[in-house]
Amino acid sequence: MAVHLTALLVPGWQLPEDEDLGGKPLSAVLLAAPVTEPQMVAPRPAPKPAKPKQPAPPLADAPMASLGDTPVESSAPLAEATSAADQLPQSAPTVDVATAASAPEAQSQAVAQATSAPLADISGWARQGRVRYISSYYGLTVTGVQEWSRDDTQFSASLRGSVPIKGELIKQESSGRIVAGRPVSDSFRETFNAAQYETQFDAAGNTIKQVRKGSPREVETGGYALDMLALTHFMSLQPPGAPNFDVFVVTFRGSVSRVSIEQRPSQALQLPLGSISARQFHAEARNGSLKIDIWLANDWSNAPVRIRVEDNNGTYDLKAEEVELNGQVVGTRPSSAAAVVD
Repeated sequence: MAVHLTALLVPGWQLPEDEDLGGKPLSAVLLAAPVTEPQMVAPRPAPKPAKPKQPAPPLADAPMASLGDTPVESSAPLAEATSAADQLPQSAPTVDVATAASAPEAQSQAVAQATSAPLADISGWARQGRVRYISSYYGLTVTGVQEWSRDDTQFSASLRGSVPIKGELIKQESSGRIVAGRPVSDSFRETFNAAQYETQFDAAGNTIKQVRKGSPREVETGGYALDMLALTHFMSLQPPGAPNFDVFVVTFRGSVSRVSIEQRPSQALQLPLGSISARQFHAEARNGSLKIDIWLANDWSNAPVRIRVEDNNGTYDLKAEEVELNGQVVGTRPSSAAAVVD
């Protein structure tokens, strides 16, 4: 403050002239700066206590929807469905014929509609049979025996082939059911040169589950499937002149192929047991990798008297030298006749 007073009292000190002011004396008024009173901040309301969560009901209490469920629009259809369900048998049948299908897009078709082959009267299929075969395999004489038995609902079959010195070379075993006039394979086991092959059939899911030499795999067939032995008897149930049809077949070493089956006219067939009349069925895979020919004796309940299989592993041609049906020998090779193995 003293410095400011001294500067004002020193002679010659004056404000500079400013022409823009128009000669009017300067005046100044000091105004006090407004004092802003502090505002009170309204306190925030205390948070409301959280509403306790209700415990979720246990999963067992929640409704479970099954595949194929549809919303019920009114109580009337539900009452009708319940009434209809009460009339159904309480226990499911062993064989659900409405679950085997002929194509992936028609999973609910019955076994009876699985192929274009007509249904047949199984009375023409002998309840018990045994056929002895003779053949050649890479220059060796092979003897084989096929046996089967059935009732009105089930069947089983086996095939064994042996070579000199080595003994049994192949053993096949088949089991299944008879549904809608047709055999339905359940299982097929094969031992070939000590290697194991096992096949399980799921007719409802149109799948085949296999274990081949210890390695599992699953094959979707999308249709009617049979093992080699069941296929033989399936052909025997077809009447003369039946149309061509397709099936999936499991043959040697677990091979699975879709084959087209054609029935050919009857012919005189030369076998080790003599000349007989037989009709021929020819089955061939679409890619040509498998060919099966089966001859069925017209006078012997369609007994399979010759079986010829050609695949990538070679050719097997089994020709009957003795046929037994229902415990009775109906044909046998004369003791003086030479074996026919060509």
